[in-house]
Amino acid sequence: MDQNEAHARIQLRPYVFLQRFNFYWLHEQGGNPETAPLNAWRFQAVWKNTGQTPALNVVSGGAFFVIQGAEELPDEFEIFRISGNRSGSIGPGQGFGTNVEIPVKSLEQAYRGECSVHVLFFCEYDDGFPGTLRHRTETHNSFIPIAPPDKRDAKFLDRIQPRFNGCDAECEHQPERNDNA
Repeated sequence: MDQNEAHARIQLRPYVFLQRFNFYWLHEQGGNPETAPLNAWRFQAVWKNTGQTPALNVVSGGAFFVIQGAEELPDEFEIFRISGNRSGSIGPGQGFGTNVEIPVKSLEQAYRGECSVHVLFFCEYDDGFPGTLRHRTETHNSFIPIAPPDKRDAKFLDRIQPRFNGCDAECEHQPERNDNA
């Protein structure tokens, strides 16, 4: 590959990054949405393609982990392959969300300081150039409720964690080669 083609790939490829987090409360089914007890919170990672071309064959996923008596993941913690929940294409400037639902009971433990709640999200996608690696963006945050999480007006403080954060070569899990683009 010559230098012009290499620059074109860098300039023209899609770049999918975390734009923000949204939080939605979930109540027990069948109850009045305004008065039914909360049973979980939906944490949503909102991704955006900031590149100039579509992200192809997009797969994203997320998971949460409760770590008792600690604020950080143990050194020996290994992320497993989180199964993806979306596929398709994301055009330039477009976005989408990936959700993880966390039970109120786990968040109440974190509110009392008994544990930490870690949320990991990833997004993998192709750039359309043959033979290139799939791209990956991953994010890892711990969330601390700063108000009782069983209330609809709960707020969460997020802390970016040093592990499982980054893009492409910075990621601890590397996606497979893209031979079908």
